[in-house]
Amino acid sequence: MSNPQVQTAALTPTELFEQVEGLFPEDLRRDCWYLAAAVECQAAHQTHTAVPNRCARLTSAADRTFGGNQASSLVATSKSSFIGDLYKHLLENDARNAATSGVEQQFRTSDQRKRLSRRLRECLMKEFTLVGIPLVLGAVSALAAVEKAEDADATFTRSQVDPKVASARGTAHLESLYKENLQPIFDTWGAHTHEFQWLEKDIIYGRFLSDFSVLNPIETQMVALPAIMCQGARGATGWHLRATRRLDVSVENVEAIQRAVEAVARWAGRDVEGWIRVYDIEDEV
Repeated sequence: MSNPQVQTAALTPTELFEQVEGLFPEDLRRDCWYLAAAVECQAAHQTHTAVPNRCARLTSAADRTFGGNQASSLVATSKSSFIGDLYKHLLENDARNAATSGVEQQFRTSDQRKRLSRRLRECLMKEFTLVGIPLVLGAVSALAAVEKAEDADATFTRSQVDPKVASARGTAHLESLYKENLQPIFDTWGAHTHEFQWLEKDIIYGRFLSDFSVLNPIETQMVALPAIMCQGARGATGWHLRATRRLDVSVENVEAIQRAVEAVARWAGRDVEGWIRVYDIEDEV
């Protein structure tokens, strides 16, 4: 299956955001594209540890664009401002589209902006299980820095989670995504199986990836799939491409999502040649 490449290396932040949004499947675009974009660029930069030409070109204060803020040294010190830039773009673009095209605004009221705040926070809560906490904490700070106090959501959604309930729902969701493929994966862990099954069922899935109080299962997969894909983890990418199909996202839509992920990965300097594709795992669904 051919994979037309999208050129992204020289894009401005706004151009990159608009391209990712445009590449996303139309029926998932409104509420999913920005979740995937947030994850994609953080995960891509985390694994691309040296981008000397971009670093040299983007370090001056006058050129402090999204690209500069995402240079490898800043990501390594958890000072990425990507989420802040994305948040501002969402609000500004929302107002601009309403003014020029008459479309209904998503983020006009404070309650709507609180919903966005809550969704981005939930994206980061889930993402930490996939890319690690230092990078995510930097993004949390960047988000908080650009939010107005009246627009920031301060709810504590995990204050009353019952461990038994979390374990049960985590196990159920894992089994729904992996089906007959789950136990063979566990079997590869040998003597470490009990500890890592607990981590997967009770914590990663139980506490985070099966919590659908803010993001639904497909939206959660729009966090998980890009985070894993941008790290170049071929096996896990295949698992989550298959899982996305098992959530009834069409082959065509999964391929479109992957092209959006790859656009950000290329912008970040990642080589996406040879990445596993949805067509490679379709007979396993």
